[in-house]
Parts: sequence; structure tokens; C-alpha cells
Amino acid sequence: GWQFAMDEGANTLDPGSGGVFNRPEVRVVPSTDLPPAEHSKFIFNGQKTIKAFKGGAPTSFSIFTDIALPAGTYQFRSQFFPDTVLTYEGGGSTFSTDPLAAEARIIFNNSGTNWQPTNIGQRNVVTYEFTLDSPQTVRIGTSFRNRFIMANNGWFIDDWALYAIP
Repeated sequence: GWQFAMDEGANTLDPGSGGVFNRPEVRVVPSTDLPPAEHSKFIFNGQKTIKAFKGGAPTSFSIFTDIALPAGTYQFRSQFFPDTVLTYEGGGSTFSTDPLAAEARIIFNNSGTNWQPTNIGQRNVVTYEFTLDSPQTVRIGTSFRNRFIMANNGWFIDDWALYAIP
């Protein structure tokens, strides 16, 4: 029931690289397709992760679902690894240090959080709590964007959860 949406419009963010946002390549990556040393870095739970990436272009996309919930208080947890790389040299990656190079926001219906810088090159965990006074269907997910042209504007996305808070 998860959906994917992307922005392929003009990148008017200031600062930003201009041009247009490009569609990232998105796929489910099994652990067998990653070097063993990268399993714990990119796979947070289980044997697979989602990889979204685009080199040489800015990206902006969202992953979300619509879910019917009873009244109550909930916490949504989104985990991801921003793989925003300036250059590849000698078999290694040089991650961007610009706090605006990889941003994320929680989607909750027509609101959620504002765009926030992420910790590039490491696992990020973002949570969002909300209360429903009556049963309803809500939209919940995460949006990701890279406003600059980089060697790689990548994300590893895994182990999201929605919990009822007693």
C-alpha cells in the first residue's frame, strides 16, 4: 500500500543548483547485492532495504501510505541513510558537509514537519507523534530532497514503524 511521488519541476530552492528535479532510480536491494561490510550500514532490519539515488541532478520525492486508524495517539518512526556524495575517490566516498544537501520531512495528511537537514553519511531516525480524536484514514510517510547537483544524491530507506502509544 505504499506510494511513491516525485517532483520533476523546477528546482527554485535558494540556495540550490537550479535546473529541474530529476526522477531518482528506486529499487529494493537485498543484502546479497551489497558488500557484507555495508549490510549494517544500509539495512536496519531484515534482509532488504530501499535504495533511491540519482547522480548529477537534484531530487525531490516522497514515500507514503494512507492507513485507517482508530482514535488514539500514535508515533511514526522513519529511518534512512542519506548517501549524498560529493566525490568518489580511491574506493571511498566523500560525503557532502552542507546541511542543506540532504533534507527530509515527515508527511502527515496535508501537514507534518518542515524540511529538516539530515546527518549525511549516517543513519537518521525521525519520529512524529499525533493524536486522532476519532477513527480516520491518515496519510503518513516521509519526503526527501537533494537541492544540489552531486556525484550521488542517494538514500537508503528501511525499518519504518507506526506505533500506538498507550
